[in-house]
Amino acid sequence: MKILYLEDNISDFELLKLSLDKSSLDFTLDRAENKAQFQKALELPYDIIISDYNLQGFTGTDALKMLREKDQSIPFVVISGTVGEEQAVSLLHYGASDFLLKKNVRKLPIIIERAFRNKMIDDERRNFQKELINKNLILDSLFHSFEDMVFLKDNNGAYLKVNKAFSRFFGFTEKAILGMKDGDLFDHDIARKADETDEYVHKNKRSATYEISFMGIDGVGRILEVVKYPVMDGDVVTGVVGSSRDITERKMLEEKNAKNQYILNQAEQLTYSGSFQYDAEVDILNCSPHFVKMMGISGNINRISLMKFLGLIYKDDHKIFNDEIDKVLDKKVTVTIDHRYIPNGSKQIRYGRTTISPDYSGGDDNIFYGTIVDTTSDYENDMALLNIQEQERSNISKELHDNLGQKMSASALFLDGLVTKYPEDTELTKVANMINSSLTEIRSLSNTLSLSGIKQLGLENSLRQLQDQIPLSIEFDLHYSLDESTISEFVSTQTFRIVQEAINNIQKHSAAKKIEIDLAQAQSVITLKIRDNGKGFDMNKGVRGNGLRNMEQRVKKCNGLIHIDSKINEGTFIDIKLPIK
Repeated sequence: MKILYLEDNISDFELLKLSLDKSSLDFTLDRAENKAQFQKALELPYDIIISDYNLQGFTGTDALKMLREKDQSIPFVVISGTVGEEQAVSLLHYGASDFLLKKNVRKLPIIIERAFRNKMIDDERRNFQKELINKNLILDSLFHSFEDMVFLKDNNGAYLKVNKAFSRFFGFTEKAILGMKDGDLFDHDIARKADETDEYVHKNKRSATYEISFMGIDGVGRILEVVKYPVMDGDVVTGVVGSSRDITERKMLEEKNAKNQYILNQAEQLTYSGSFQYDAEVDILNCSPHFVKMMGISGNINRISLMKFLGLIYKDDHKIFNDEIDKVLDKKVTVTIDHRYIPNGSKQIRYGRTTISPDYSGGDDNIFYGTIVDTTSDYENDMALLNIQEQERSNISKELHDNLGQKMSASALFLDGLVTKYPEDTELTKVANMINSSLTEIRSLSNTLSLSGIKQLGLENSLRQLQDQIPLSIEFDLHYSLDESTISEFVSTQTFRIVQEAINNIQKHSAAKKIEIDLAQAQSVITLKIRDNGKGFDMNKGVRGNGLRNMEQRVKKCNGLIHIDSKINEGTFIDIKLPIK
């Protein structure tokens, strides 16, 4: 311990130090000779101060007053050769811990230990009082800070304490409420329900929750939720503590949400759709009942992981679907994906269109909303129409080849014979050339309309034959790197039709001098890029010609994605992704 001795006599200082050295105390001892040194020493941390009473220019009482102005807890022991009873009482009045005659200096270690023991007791008492005051202040502040109406009642149902929210809501002062019972404050029905629940809490030693309707002091009807708990002293209930909460708005919202949920369910059933909310932070989809039903999820589960949802997507559509999901999460944009899916526990392939959007309200960057529409019926109808169209194309191709083509071939042979016989007849030669040219166009048109050439020649060779239809004034580049053995016949024919439609569209509308087509394959995805350097068009006008619409429809039939970008005088770029099967 660090001890300061206020003593102007060096002999007395050394005598006291000798006495302390003989004790078992572990200490350091400093000396202050006068008032100035003592004032300076008070800036340092000491555990106990010992002071002579009679000093040059001031007394031990003066020193004690100086200490107590700065610190109330440091023990102060006065040691003197002549301390009278009146002086001793005065010292104790000003806060001295003890006093000792110099002739009894050998007792000083005992005095010091007693002073420290008393200091510890005083410190504990002060700390306890301070802690108790702080706890009471905190509890009282908490009690009154609640927006809920908090109350405490005794075993007879009389109110012992209520918070400000309780007083404010029911229109009584806290002082007026204390000692009252529910029958004094409320109507018969509310008071009866309060007494019944109080009795239940007392009897069962457990909480009770109930709702009541109450007419507020503003004349507006309210719905209150009341929660009560037993106050326990060991195993004995000594009272009831509880709270009342205005749940009027919550009830209204619950009714509104229930109505909205009903409307949503009806709308989803009518449109064969389901909806979900995706929380990217916890990787969970909160699903509507109809979404759960569509996906074949059993039980009452309405929360699934994104991985579970992706597991229901048809395997050949996984890559495109996952890439689009990543785009939503990374770029916070809306995407719509046509895809196939297989409901859980089913082997039947269904067709769907999923749209996912970020939370544009700005509330949370991790929240996304989505819908999935079952398009199986539309897909089957469109496929039937597409098959009819292809059949019609095939019939026309056959008619051109077998009927008109044969007649034109016969006419060409006949005219060629006449030209040989009458070479000087220029008009006849001109007609023969026209017939031969028409025959070439008919054969080309027949091949274009028919899919037999694609099946026989393959996709790459069929695409390269399209170059024969392109004027020499247009530069045509085809970059092809597909493994045709892995691509389904349907996707292959639709790819051909898309390119064919694009070339026709470019020749008719773009005035392009160059067409570039790039077909590549990465795992289960075909990437088709079509570029031209034509006049382009204004994307903001939102106008789609038949050619572009036909291409978009064919991409959808393949469960792929199409992106069209065009600028005036800068050409058009079409980016398409298709699953291989």
